[in-house]
Amino acid sequence: MTKLVTFKIVDGDFKKGFRVILKIGIDANENNLMAREIDGWLPPAPEINQLCNSWLLSYRAQGRIKLHPPDRKLTAPSEQITNYSIINSAHDLEEAINNWLNSTDRKFQRFRDQVLKSLSTNDQIRFIIQTNNIKLWQLPWHLWDVLSDCDIEVNFSTSEFPLPSQAIDQSRNKVRLLAILGDDTGINIEKDLALLQEELPDAEIVPLISPKKKELSHELWDERWDILFFAGHSFTQKDNLQGRFFINEDESLTIEELKYGLSNAIENGLKLAIFNSCDGLGLAAELVSLPISTTLVMRERVPDEVAQTFLRYFLNAFATKQKSLSDSVWETRKRLQEEVEDNYPC
Repeated sequence: MTKLVTFKIVDGDFKKGFRVILKIGIDANENNLMAREIDGWLPPAPEINQLCNSWLLSYRAQGRIKLHPPDRKLTAPSEQITNYSIINSAHDLEEAINNWLNSTDRKFQRFRDQVLKSLSTNDQIRFIIQTNNIKLWQLPWHLWDVLSDCDIEVNFSTSEFPLPSQAIDQSRNKVRLLAILGDDTGINIEKDLALLQEELPDAEIVPLISPKKKELSHELWDERWDILFFAGHSFTQKDNLQGRFFINEDESLTIEELKYGLSNAIENGLKLAIFNSCDGLGLAAELVSLPISTTLVMRERVPDEVAQTFLRYFLNAFATKQKSLSDSVWETRKRLQEEVEDNYPC
């Protein structure tokens, strides 16, 4: 049995606090039988927003990252200075998050105790943060000691749409994967394709290299897919938090511009979308609205080699070891933390 624990953040802000609802029940894949709901109130924590912004500035400054044009590649200029700044910012943010989520405020204490109780079982657990506030998606929730001590991976969903499933249809002879290789300026996305072919030898992988919108739309409408994969450049626009990804050197798209083709693909079996590209929270938020079962994105900018290492470890856990999506992401993140945490904490 897989237990589904949903931490729903209904409304509020860091200055006033957040109303929260804890839902504990059986995973959506097993009839979605919700057993209990518990209300709570996360206390105000204005410092979280400030510390998150400080960490983001340190992280992005480390690699001289610019939003326009977006770039998946990082080149840290001065390791001693930049590492000191980013590590301290990350430590301050981690400490503040734990102080906040371990608050002894009576309006939250009972809520937290129920979270602990729900996680302290031998059941498999899927933990979902459900909120429409993308700023909350940006926080490193995995640093909360309640989750890290239990080896729990965090999933995200919006409040209006069904919770994500983890099922990939295995009834066909081969899993079909559409691999979109977009703008490769400054990065080596051919290696992404090689990793897919190496780690998924039994899958039918169809590469689209620098496609035009018409070509991509055709594949979404006229073919059946289990997995959609994208490698290239992407970013989330500051003004409207909309995600945009570059399918070739000159052309970028939003999910909105492909929503009919994507919806058709989902109706025909598409279950998983992987965007191995930068700053993908805007893309994830729009994909949830379609709704696709599961989307994997990078919440920040990452160096090319880290993106490729992530892909290798994830595919090894998911395809070779046959682990669940959540467990595969958890294992991948832990392995990456050991290798790159000193340079890219959080």
